[in-house]
Amino acid sequence: MSETVDSKAVPVPKLAAGKITAKIYLTWRGQLVSLAQIKGWGMGLNVNPNLPATCIDWMQVEEEDPPKKKLIESTLKCNAAAMGYLTHMLVNNRAISCIEKAKTTEYPNGLAHLLLKRLDQKFMPKGSFKMSGLRDQLRKLKFKDKDDLDDFFEKIAGIKNLSVQLDQMDSISKDELVSHVITTTPEKYMNCIKKVIDLNGENITVDYLEILEKEILEWYDLHNITLGDSDDSDDSDDSEDEDEMAMTGFTFNGKCYNCGKDGS
Repeated sequence: MSETVDSKAVPVPKLAAGKITAKIYLTWRGQLVSLAQIKGWGMGLNVNPNLPATCIDWMQVEEEDPPKKKLIESTLKCNAAAMGYLTHMLVNNRAISCIEKAKTTEYPNGLAHLLLKRLDQKFMPKGSFKMSGLRDQLRKLKFKDKDDLDDFFEKIAGIKNLSVQLDQMDSISKDELVSHVITTTPEKYMNCIKKVIDLNGENITVDYLEILEKEILEWYDLHNITLGDSDDSDDSDDSEDEDEMAMTGFTFNGKCYNCGKDGS
């Protein structure tokens, strides 16, 4: 049975008072979009051709074509809901000042897409400087032997999401993220990772690496083996164990990240 999200339980993120940094705004904006999708008024955040030229009560739409009427009603309701939520979410004085910019003669209560556009103009980071700052964060992010695996990949995901939201030509690519994860991954994981890549080949992703490294930990734990601990007398047995690990439970296609050759 698939899980459903209780929309009533979803918190409403506030753009609070104080300095609004790029990270704060982008995090809030991402939460806004998620909330809009869950609550069902997401299309109110975008320009919509079904929105009438002049604001009218959605219950008083005069349209003979039922499907068209339904679209217009839905668009009006979404704009009203989006404006209501956004107004409630804006606690920061600089953000509140944007509300007046969203009001027009035709829509005196405001257009949500205009309000979001104004907020983006004021708070959305611009220029390569912001992206270079993200790259600095990525370079400084290290994964040491005793670090928490989930925490590391959550930070990688955060950098990835911020990069996507910045929406610039020079955004951080998948290859950059994958390369960084592999470069900073502790040696205790690398033997299995290299074997899997060499045996199967794949155009791998960060999400795949996260799953793989968790599988490695679980597999070694299941077999009561400590990662990275071995001696010369057990090399043969360790090699067989790692070969088994590398060939168990994974399906790969595409290009080998290690050697650049296509997998077969």
